[in-house]
Amino acid sequence: MSLPVTFDQQIRHVLERALTDLRGHLEADLGRFAQDLMRVAGEERRRATIAAAEDAAADVRRQADAQIFELRRGFEHQLEEIRRTAQKQLEEAPRATQSHLDDVRRQMTAELEETRRQLEAQVEEAWRLARDEIVQARAELEAAKRATQEEAEEVASAELAVVRAEVERVTAEAAERARVDGYQAEVAASVRLVDAIRALDEAGSLGSVLDCLTERAAREAERAAVMIVRGERLRGWRFSGFEDAGPPTSVDLDLDAAGLPGVVVRTGSAVSRFIPDTDQEKDTRQARLPPFAVGAGARHATAAPVLVAGHVVGVVYADAPQLDAPPATSRWPAVIEVLARHASRVLEAMTVERATGFSLAR
Repeated sequence: MSLPVTFDQQIRHVLERALTDLRGHLEADLGRFAQDLMRVAGEERRRATIAAAEDAAADVRRQADAQIFELRRGFEHQLEEIRRTAQKQLEEAPRATQSHLDDVRRQMTAELEETRRQLEAQVEEAWRLARDEIVQARAELEAAKRATQEEAEEVASAELAVVRAEVERVTAEAAERARVDGYQAEVAASVRLVDAIRALDEAGSLGSVLDCLTERAAREAERAAVMIVRGERLRGWRFSGFEDAGPPTSVDLDLDAAGLPGVVVRTGSAVSRFIPDTDQEKDTRQARLPPFAVGAGARHATAAPVLVAGHVVGVVYADAPQLDAPPATSRWPAVIEVLARHASRVLEAMTVERATGFSLAR
C-alpha cells in the first residue's frame, strides 16, 4: 500500500532537481550573455543590445519552457509507467499475499497441531501422574482411616470400660442407696405403724379413735375417709384429701351406692383393688369408687371394716393414684387393714369398759 507514495515522492524529487539545474544553467548563461553584450556594445547600441538581449532571453525562455514541457511530459510519462507498474504490483500483491497467507496459515496450522499434540501429551502425562497421586493418596487415606478407626476403637473401648466402671459404681451406689432408702422407708413405715397403734391405744373416746384412724390412714395413702354404719346406710364421719366432697356429715349413702365401702359392710372383709375410669362408666359387677372419690382418675382403693363384737360399725377407706408394687405385695393397703383391725380392738375394749366398768389392757 505504501509503494505508489514512495514512487511519487521519488519522481517529484527527480523532477524538481532537474528543473532547478535547468533554471540555474539558463540564468547563468543569460547573465554571462548580457555581460558580454554590455561589455562589447557601446552606449549608442545599448538599447538595441538590451532589446536583442530581451529577445534572446525570451527565446531562451521559450526554449527553456519547451524543454521543461518535454521534460515534464517525459517525467509524467515515466510517472504514469511507474504508477502502472506499481498498480500491477499492487494487483498482484493480494495474490502473492494470499499465497503467503495460505503458507503462513498452513504453517500456523501445523504448528498449532503440533502444539495441540504436545499439550495433549502433557495433559495425559499430568492425568497419569494425578491418577497415581490419587491412588497413593487414597491408599494413605485408607491407612489413616484404619489407623484412626483402630485408635478410636481403642479410645472407645477405654472410655467404655471407664463408663462401665462408673455405671457399675453408680449402680452399686444407687442399689446401696435404694437398699438404705428402702430400709429407712421400712423403718419409717414401722415407726409410723407403731406410732399409729400407740395413738389409737391412747385415744380417749370412740370419736377420737375414729379421728385418729382417719389421720393415720391418710399418712399411708393419698386420701382417706372413715364412715360409720347406720342400718343399711353409710354416713361420713371424717375425710382427709377429699376437698370437693363437702362436709363429711353431708355424705349419706345406701350400701349399693357407696361402692367399695358398701361391699365391705356386706362382706365384713377388707377389699383392695385397682379401679380404672372405665369401671365408673360401665355397669360392672366389680365394686366402684364411692361417689365422693370419683373424678380423680383411675385409683387403687382399699376399704377395711371396723368391727365391734363381730358387727361392722364403720369402714375406713383410702386410695392413691397407683401402686409402686402389685396389690399382693404393696404395703400401704395392708397397713390400712392393720389400723382398722387395731381400731376395732380398741373400740371393743372401750365398749367392754363402759358396759362392765372394768378397765381392759389395750
